[in-house]
Amino acid sequence: MNLDSSLTQLEMAQLVRRLTDPDLAYMFKHTLAQESVYESMLKSRRGELHRAVAQAIENVRGGQLEQDAAMLAWHYERAGQDDKAFTYAALAGDVAARAYAHQEALMFYDRALALAERLKTPELNDRVRAINANRGRVFEVAGQHLAAIENYRQMIAFAQRMGDLAMEADGLSYLLTAQGILGQTQDTDRELNRALELARQSGDPALVGRALWNIGLSIRFTNPERAADYFRQTLEHARANHLRELAAYALTDLAVELQFTGEWREAHGHILQALEEFRALDNQPMIANALGMLAESYHGRGEADPARAAAEEGYQISQAIENPWGMGYNEWSLLALDLQLGDFDRVFGRAEHLLAVAGALNVSLFKGMTHLHLARAYGALNQIELAQAAVEQADKFLSVMNLPFWPVATAAIHAQVLLEENKLAQARALLEPFWHDETNRQASIMGLALAGAIIPELAFAEGRLDDGLEFCDWLIARLEQEEARGYACELYYFRGLIRDRLGDANRAEQDLHRAAAITERAQNDLLRWRVQAALAKLYAARGETDRAQAARQRAVEPVRTIAGRISNPTWRAGFLQRKDVAEVLKSEGDRIGSALS
Repeated sequence: MNLDSSLTQLEMAQLVRRLTDPDLAYMFKHTLAQESVYESMLKSRRGELHRAVAQAIENVRGGQLEQDAAMLAWHYERAGQDDKAFTYAALAGDVAARAYAHQEALMFYDRALALAERLKTPELNDRVRAINANRGRVFEVAGQHLAAIENYRQMIAFAQRMGDLAMEADGLSYLLTAQGILGQTQDTDRELNRALELARQSGDPALVGRALWNIGLSIRFTNPERAADYFRQTLEHARANHLRELAAYALTDLAVELQFTGEWREAHGHILQALEEFRALDNQPMIANALGMLAESYHGRGEADPARAAAEEGYQISQAIENPWGMGYNEWSLLALDLQLGDFDRVFGRAEHLLAVAGALNVSLFKGMTHLHLARAYGALNQIELAQAAVEQADKFLSVMNLPFWPVATAAIHAQVLLEENKLAQARALLEPFWHDETNRQASIMGLALAGAIIPELAFAEGRLDDGLEFCDWLIARLEQEEARGYACELYYFRGLIRDRLGDANRAEQDLHRAAAITERAQNDLLRWRVQAALAKLYAARGETDRAQAARQRAVEPVRTIAGRISNPTWRAGFLQRKDVAEVLKSEGDRIGSALS
């Protein structure tokens, strides 16, 4: 009896059915029938058939075996050919990892590693090393950083059992990177030095480069300038040895350190280079990461449209590959953009989601920055107790980062809340350490860029105009030099107020016009109405009635838009009852306030 006749008989007996497939394919109608037939065969016969099926697939597919790797691994393992089962399980894992099918990739990598333990063949070490590296990356992309750390520890243990120094060095390097991402950098000096020693012994340029990079990661929060030096060394080494991906990683982390130290223009260029490289390499997680950094950089430059476009693209990529880190990083930028737009409903919605992501990842940075933005939002809505609570939460999470600029950022937002309550002395006590000390100013430059406008605001409120003017002159000059005009915008506004109070109306007008131009490009409606209200007062004092009226109208428009978007009646009332908002609305006969209350 030939094969066709046998299949026809089985089909007539209702045991199998033909599939609608271009190739000749059948399947059992019932799982129990399949299992019964399978178990009735001798084990040796089953192995022969599995081997025959696997070999047939290989012969038919030729060199195009990726799509069948999972099936081949299954057949060869049941045929008792662990070496070929290992090869195909590893390949199936790689295929799934490239498709960001995280659970499927981990399943195949686990199978391959179990087979490798059974085989214990030194010839497989290079492939085992790659599997562990890829498995760790899958965990990292999926936001499972603790699992990634455990993976690298297992990799090191396997390498030590096999006496493979190169694999041990690689595992230690990946371990230190994963720990660095979580800020677990305490007591790692010995491991960092050992990783560099092993890398040099191995003669592998990639390992040497990663070891240098990890040293930079270990000190990036405690010593940004020294970390930047290590990232420059890594970049130079990677380029000299044609390690394209490592060079892109080094560019990314160097840009972060440069942002920390206030070198925003150079950082922006490095981010653009890194993004171009990651796109060329099709490294989707790092494309999303670089887009988040780019969004943050454009935000600092006062360019809202490219900032939002970058963050939205990065968020969409991260969603598609199920990468919570990328989602958090890009949503952080979107949160900041929504806040300055005055879209409070979106701010609170994003903050809730971002805190959930940060909680799942256990990333203090995301938690702290989200609470810092929430404090500003609550302050703008005149919800002082909520703002105070958010500041305290921000300080709790950001203090563990050990970066010199976080204290000034949290102190400044805290001082802003105190200023809303007219507690000037307490606000001054918080800000004094960062005010006159040049060393503190330099170390805290990023924090001052983020929230330093509170210093001239306090000086204006206390009548210490010369102090406020001196601070604005210093920080505006630094920010303009770095093209960080988004950060400079509010400083221009307060310098305009100070100069007007000092009787220098012409230069005050110049500052306010500069602030107005930046608010338009930055889509900063929260500041735009205040700038226009200040211009209206300045024009009115000079008797320029028409210009004053036009500026008042330009102030009212964003107030109307902001208030109209606030769905919570208590918060909307809080915003409308702010003294500065009420003053703007008074010019309209309170029609807007009455309509929205």
